[in-house]
Order: sequence, then C-alpha cells, then structure tokens
Amino acid sequence: MAASISSPPRGGFLLPAMAASFCAGIVAATHLMRLRDRERLRKAASRTQKNLMRSSRFGIDVAKFIPYRFQKKQKVVVLGAGSFGTSMAFVSQTAGNETIIYMRDPKQCEAINRQGRNPKYLTDHSLRIEGADNQIRGICTLEDLEKELTPGVVIIHALPCQLTPPWFAEHKDIIPRDALICCTCKGLYLETNQLMSHAILDALDRVDQPLAFLSGPSFAEEIMRGFPTTLVVASDSSFHAVRVQQLMSNFRTVRVFVSDDPIGVQLGGALKNPLAVGAGMISGLGFGTNTLSAMVTRASHGKCPRSCVSFLHSAANSVFSLTRKIETIQS
Repeated sequence: MAASISSPPRGGFLLPAMAASFCAGIVAATHLMRLRDRERLRKAASRTQKNLMRSSRFGIDVAKFIPYRFQKKQKVVVLGAGSFGTSMAFVSQTAGNETIIYMRDPKQCEAINRQGRNPKYLTDHSLRIEGADNQIRGICTLEDLEKELTPGVVIIHALPCQLTPPWFAEHKDIIPRDALICCTCKGLYLETNQLMSHAILDALDRVDQPLAFLSGPSFAEEIMRGFPTTLVVASDSSFHAVRVQQLMSNFRTVRVFVSDDPIGVQLGGALKNPLAVGAGMISGLGFGTNTLSAMVTRASHGKCPRSCVSFLHSAANSVFSLTRKIETIQS
C-alpha cells in the first residue's frame, strides 16, 4: 500500500499569495498612473508649443513670458565656439545653467562678452537671454579654462572629429576625472579607425571617464531661431544621459531624449554624412524622389550594415538590429 502523502494545511499558501497579488497590483497601478501623468504632461506641452508658434506668426513672443525651469543650476563648459558650439551654449543658457564657452580667438571672446554675439558664426543672433540671472561667458586662455573645469563640471565638446582625440591627449591633465564629457561631433576617428568613445578614452588614458553623446537632426541656425528641435543623448550610464537631458532640455524649443545605445548613436551620426552627400548629388543631377528613395533603401539594407560589421565586428549587432544579418553579410 502506497504511503500516504500529507497535504499542506488548508489556506497555508493563501495569505502569502494574496499579499503578493496585492503588492503587484499596487506596483502596476502606480506605474499606470505615472504613464498617465507623463502622457498628460506631454500633451499639455505639445498644446503650449503650438500656441507659442501660432502667436509668433503675429509678431508676439509669448515664450519670453514663460519662467525658466526651476532646477538646480549646473556649470556647463562648451569647448568650441563654432556654429554648433554656439548653439549648444545658447541652449544650455536658456535652460538656466551657468554656461562658459571656450575659444582660442581673443577678439571673438571679447565680442561675445561685450556685445553678446559671436562675430564669426551665427552673427545675426544674440546670445543674450532675457530674464536670466547671468549670461554666456567667453574665455580664451587655458588658464581660465583650467579654473572653470571644476570637479563635477559638464563639458560639451563641439570640436571637429579629427581634432578631438589630439586635443584631449594634449590637455588631459586639466580634465577632471569626474567631469561628464558630452560629445557632439559626428564621425569616426580616421587615424585609428575608432569611434569617438574609444578614441577619447585612449587619448585621456582612462577607462572610467563619464561620457555621453548628443546627436540628432539639429541645424545650429534653426536652433538659434527657436524652431522646435529634438535630440538624443546616449551613454553607457543612464544617470549621465539623464543628467545631460535635464540640463539641455528647455520648455521653449529643445527636447532631449535618452538612449542606452551610445554605439548606435555614434554610428548613426557618422553614417548619415555619406547619405547626405549622396542626397545632395542626386538633387544636383536633377533626379527626383525615386532616385533618392532607391539610394536610401539600398544604403540602409546593404552598405550601412556592411560598414558597421566591418568596423565593429561583433559590436555591430547593437546597430540596425543586425543580430540576424551578421552571418549572412560575412558569408
């Protein structure tokens, strides 16, 4: 006769199961409420932006009456006073941060500090922010730059790609180890065939330097004119990406989204350049949408994935969802 198996006491698992279900319900309800509130905020911001753009058509700048975001100010140092560096400094200052822009030309620096305009780039646009506690400050010496690069500073790097690693290698002693470097240049370092993330770390001779990469469809002229613009910032650490998002997003015109794929953001910014050149050639030859679509389609399905595979090998599966295409391409 088989030995009888004692059954667990009735209701022994009932209370723990009920408690777990209750906790799971609370978590789910809280998450849904957050999503609802986030969607309401997004719709409200969208409606406000539409009203601002509608009022601007009649010559009324309603945006200047909107107060700045109430957040803790951060120090932002922009390296490079070209078109994009100037626009990034303007965006940072508009968001209420203490913004310093570094350049080598003393006359350019003096004009920014005295006149509030960049005499070389975007000369028609003022860098003065109405209602701001302070304005963008220009510096042009390494001594002043070293003083401004205090621990915890955010560095927005806006120098050309091929000059980026040599600059960091030459000035690595003045870069704080905890400074967050946000790189805006789009391209690859050709001398060593590296992404900017790898080239910058090699130039600094560090492996733990905080890095983030800001990219997206953003022309400096349109940013200065106040056109609504979206950007993406990517970092291996979500904390660093969110930090850049908070200090660069403003209620008026610029919104920054967060990504956890810095390799994809870097390659996307680099590979769009040959596509843009090809689109310009097609337009210059007088061809139309059919030819442009053919070029973009063939590049997206063939040339760009092959470039990623040949450049990054096993790391290419983080871009264009190439996990299933690598074996086919390599064969």
